[in-house]
Amino acid sequence: MDLSCWQVAFNGAEPVRPATVERFGERFAPFGLRPENVIGCYGLAEGTLIVSGCTNTDPKSVAVDRDGIEHDQVREPVPGEPVTRLATCGRVPPGVRLEIVDPADRVALPPDTVGEVWVAGPSVVRGYWGGAADPSLGARLGDDPTPFLRTGDLGFVHNGLLYLSGRIKDLLIVRGRNVQPHEVEDAAQAAHRLIRPGGCAAFHLDDVRIALVAETSAGDDFAEVAAVVRQAVLADQQVALAAVFFGAGAGSPEDDQWQGAAAGLSAAADQRPTRRALRRPRSEPVRGGQLRERCHERHRGSGAVADKPRRRVDRRGGLRGAGRPTVQRARAGLGAADRIGR
Repeated sequence: MDLSCWQVAFNGAEPVRPATVERFGERFAPFGLRPENVIGCYGLAEGTLIVSGCTNTDPKSVAVDRDGIEHDQVREPVPGEPVTRLATCGRVPPGVRLEIVDPADRVALPPDTVGEVWVAGPSVVRGYWGGAADPSLGARLGDDPTPFLRTGDLGFVHNGLLYLSGRIKDLLIVRGRNVQPHEVEDAAQAAHRLIRPGGCAAFHLDDVRIALVAETSAGDDFAEVAAVVRQAVLADQQVALAAVFFGAGAGSPEDDQWQGAAAGLSAAADQRPTRRALRRPRSEPVRGGQLRERCHERHRGSGAVADKPRRRVDRRGGLRGAGRPTVQRARAGLGAADRIGR
């Protein structure tokens, strides 16, 4: 295999992990791949794909102070303090306008401040098939008549380059901090060999508690695994997991995997690790984002979660109204999920 002719390899995954890009470059360098040609980008269907992109001379990533990013501010790393690395998504092309916006106040934010990514330009769609109204389309910034697309992605602009930090709807709010679920999931899956890579999903069990669902390979001592996972997540992310649920084999997103996960959480509220027998996999494993989204969909369908995005913590420290579920509604929804497929 000769990859020396490969000039550009765009990576627009969600999220783009710098360590993954580096391992990819190292793995295929012996076959002629030049790591500098693997470059980050950002796009979505509603933007007719491309919104921003890098050149092979742009920095691949940036390291920022974790505490700062969790409070919506981009700061230089502090020696000895936790650091978050984010992949570069590049610059916007001519004709595209990108703003970082406070999603509650709908005001544009300055560089090095985390907010929702809004996009405008001739390539941004004006509507969906069938004419269905959508609040994410045609959003306005104050008196500015420009119609924007609200992407639902969180990010910031640093030195003229776009960086994404997560999704509004997935955000975990922990004691006034905005924590991204994939960081909790990464810490959990790195904690123990029985946890399958890409097989974790972290999300709110209720207004306060954070739960984790993890796909595991064969094993019996799940109390020990749960203890190791809890300790690792607490040490790495300062997040105390209220419930840890283990699923046997993952299957299609239409499988019982995510239904069993939601059901098991209702039994895990007393801190005990839970395992429910699930069907063996029929296809590729469900990834963390898919599993998390399926749990959200099931909760919405059962009335457990209001069909509203979870708002981030305001950068000034106060909580804004977020349409988050009450404990009673969450428990009712989990009970409904427990009855599905039995």
